[in-house]
This record gives sequence, structure tokens and C-alpha cells, in this order.
Amino acid sequence: MRIFYPGHPDIPAGVQPNGRPWPVLRLDQLEAIYKIKRAVADGVKVPGIKEPYHSALVGAGMGSGKTVVSVEVILHTAPERCLIVGVRDAYKQWAEALRDQQHAGNLTGPGAAFGQKRKLHRIDKTADGMKNLAHLVNGDPGIYYVGLEMLRAQDWETVSETVKTDPALKAILGDDIEDEIEIKTKRQLRTYANMPELDLLISDESHKHSNQKSASIQTIRTIPTRAKVALSGTFFGNKFENAWSLTVWLWGKEVVGSKGAWEARWAIKTPVMSKDGKKQLTSRNGFPLSKITGEREPGEFVESLPCYVFIATPIGDVPEPEIVKIDLHPEQQRQYEEMESQSLTWIPSTREREEPLVADLPITQRIRLRTAALGGMTLVPGKDEDDPDSITFAPGTPSSTLRAAYDVLHRPSWVGKKALILTHSKPFAIEAARRIGQKYSVALKTGDTKPKDWDDQKARFMLPVSETNSIQYLVAVISAVGTATDGLQANCAKVLWLSEDENNVNNIQGSNRIWRDGVDLDEYESVKIVQRGTIAEGILTKNRAHKAHTMDSVAGQR
Repeated sequence: MRIFYPGHPDIPAGVQPNGRPWPVLRLDQLEAIYKIKRAVADGVKVPGIKEPYHSALVGAGMGSGKTVVSVEVILHTAPERCLIVGVRDAYKQWAEALRDQQHAGNLTGPGAAFGQKRKLHRIDKTADGMKNLAHLVNGDPGIYYVGLEMLRAQDWETVSETVKTDPALKAILGDDIEDEIEIKTKRQLRTYANMPELDLLISDESHKHSNQKSASIQTIRTIPTRAKVALSGTFFGNKFENAWSLTVWLWGKEVVGSKGAWEARWAIKTPVMSKDGKKQLTSRNGFPLSKITGEREPGEFVESLPCYVFIATPIGDVPEPEIVKIDLHPEQQRQYEEMESQSLTWIPSTREREEPLVADLPITQRIRLRTAALGGMTLVPGKDEDDPDSITFAPGTPSSTLRAAYDVLHRPSWVGKKALILTHSKPFAIEAARRIGQKYSVALKTGDTKPKDWDDQKARFMLPVSETNSIQYLVAVISAVGTATDGLQANCAKVLWLSEDENNVNNIQGSNRIWRDGVDLDEYESVKIVQRGTIAEGILTKNRAHKAHTMDSVAGQR
């Protein structure tokens, strides 16, 4: 297969017959392809272990082109059976990359054995998708793509069991407890454990199954495969301890070590102290409790792995955003202070009267405080006792955040320009899109947005502002826009943060939606609104520290 790189004398003029530019690989991408291909095809020897390992971990910076690199590895190694596990909405991106990169050059060597262009077979809940799942499990050749949630859902079922209530408990609680209790548990079906071996398994956004206690990694571990490639810009997610479970999946404990040995060698462990900070807490067996807070020397662990490849973002690290601090509207301030001091505040409800909003758990209180910092809250009572209350933002609700957003969007350098507007809150995203949509064209992206609708909205957002059908503003929930949204930078260079996500991996991915190769560097601006004197200030500080530590650990000793 031909590979083009900057300055290559044979790069064809113009565009491909399909209208797309000819794929051109950077030199660092070529180096990555070579290393990953060698690991997949030949394996990497580890001293003291007889068989080579056909595994690679790719720590790719956002916008670095990991999909392009991975497709090149597929085309060069020509696996008969290959499974890509990724984000549901990223299927189209992978399918187009496979199509375009095959079109860019003639298949030679191992690839010629297939005799024709290969396409990506999608596994989903449609009739065709379920047929593809059957083909995969039966051992049929092909390149398959499945979302992690879909893969996991086919491997687990909910099991209900009715058990009699403990007589002692019944005696204490009397009529307040039933004679029998229904207990629901999850049971793994091991759907993929006995299927014929894959030649290659590629896990995109692998941090999504890095938690050793999750059902996702238990599913991934049962899939038989000759070679494995894990891709992620933040492969251990929010916790460095997840690096152990992911790398054990790739290379096993014989390379990575036991959990205890790994922690002792690489991790910073901090004692878990009592509330007054005077005593270290212990387990039921009397062992002192501690938690992992990071890597001892950021970047050292990945350098110890048999095959770790880092692909940097070609335009460098994302610039720090401008911070705009604001005071809360008086009504917001009242709700915030009451919720903070007494875990209860009276707010308007959809019943057209004021009702109490109670936070009976610390985590619930934290969520309510974050919501109050964005705008005046309105209660949506549940339909019955089993339906929990929820929070919305009524049209026109007081919000100093939206007032500040208006000021930013009307700066001279922002007027008439496209902007990506981010928040952690779905209800607030809905209200922000509603208000902006009264005057401007706007799209809303949440976790509930249907793929078909998003494809249309994304295409319109990527059009120049001057075009009639163009969308000027994209309001998005941070967790819903972090992946499968490549290309937004084509005509957008402005990012406005209304709030941050508690999960900083989502923020890191969200910050790279626009800061990617192809963005207008002269036009790029990022502004983050922070509500003064609220929990948002602490989250900002925490996330900054987490990002710096994470990026150092992922980049390695460079």
C-alpha cells in the first residue's frame, strides 16, 4: 500500500474521485504505524519470557490522528478477523477512514490476498447489526465495529431472585418490611469467550473499560484475540490506578506485576484519614487504608511497557482558556447559600408554587450546588413515590452565567463567528440553546441526541457562517461531545465553557474538539465562566492539577 507523507513526490494532484483530499501522513504517524505494526505482526519480546507479546498501547493526543494510524495498521497487517470496539457514534468516522485510506493506494503484499476493498461491518441493534454480531461470533472473516455499550450489553443479563426476609430483621421492623425481597444482580453470559480467535482487537477510547471492577473490562477480557491495540489520549481515565488493569489486559501480570507490586513500584499512595484528620482509617481486618493519588514520576510507567506509542497533537497543547469570574444573581445566591448551609432550599416548581428541594446525601447536595451556580432552579416533582424529583431551568430563569455568556458572544472578535458552547448540565444546555435559538441558529448535542439528527446538525455546523443552512452555535453537554465529533474545527475557532464536568477526562476531550489540526490559530479563543465563591472554583483548581499530572503520565519521559 502506498503511504504519502509531507513532501512525498508522488502525492496525486487535486482530490480523490470521492471529493476528499488524499490522506497524507505525518512523519510521527509513520513512526507510530511502524511500531504498532511490528507489535501486531511480529510481536515484541520481553526478557525472561519465551513468547513475544502482540500488544500495543497508544497514548494519542487529541486530534493526533489515531484513527488514521490504526486503519493503516489494519491495512498493513491484513487481519482476516478484526474487531474495533469504540464509541457508538464514531462508526462513521472509522468507516470513512477505512474507505478513504484504501482508496489512497493500491493494496499490495498481504492485503492483496483479499482481492477487493474491505468495508467495516457495524454491530448494533438493527437487524443487519445483529446479523453482523452472529457472523463475528461464528468466526466469519471481516472487519467489525461495535460500540462498547452494545458489546457489554450482549454479555450481561439481569437476574432476579426472591429471598425470604431474615426473621430477626422482620421482628425489628415489623410491618415495614415484606416477607420476601426481590434481589436483582448482573450475570455475565460469556457471549464471546468461545468464539473463534480474532486476529486483531482494537479498543478505541480504552479508558472506558480501564476500571478493573467494571463489567466492560470483564467482557473485554473474555474475547480471544491474537493481537491487541488499546487507544486513548487518557488511557487510565481519572484514576492512575486504572493503568494497572488496562495494561494487565494487554500484557498480563507476568509483565506488569501483581496489583500490590505495581502500586509499590509506580503509585503515590496517600493515607485515608478520619474526618478530623488525626487518625488513619483501617479495614475490618485492621489494615491501614490508603488511596492512589497519582504516579510517582509521571511518564515513567509507560516507558517500562513493551510497546507504548505516544502520538502528540500536531499543533501542541491546548492553550489555557481565559477565566471570567462572575457573581451569582441574588435568587441564585439565595438558593445556593440555603442548599450549602442546610441542604434544603425552597424553589419554584412546575406545580406553580414553591416547594422544598432537599439534598439528603452529600453527593446530592454537591450536585444541587453545581446546578444552583448555573441558574435559578425549578423543581419537577416525580409522578409518584417511585419517580424521583428532578431539576429544570424554567424559560427566563435568572442566570448570571447566561448573562456573562451573552457578553462573551457579543465581543467584537466573536460576533458573526461560530462557537462551541459547553456545560456539564443537560437541563442547562437545553435552556442555553433555547435562549440563543431565539435570535441565532443553534444546535443542541446531549446524550439523547439521535445519531441521524446529529449527523445533520454537525454537517450544518461545519458549513461557513455565510451559508443559508449553516448553524452558528453548537451547545453541547461535555460528556456527549468528547468523542466522535471530528471536524468541528473546519469553520469554528471559539469555545465557551459555561461549566466544567466533574469527570476531567470529559473536559480534556471536550477541549480538543476545536483545538485540532486545521483550526484557524489566529482566530482561536477559549473562555471559561467560573461562578465566584461557589464549588465551581474548587473544581477548576482540581481539574487543572489533574490535567497536568495526566498529560505528563501519558506523554512519557519526553
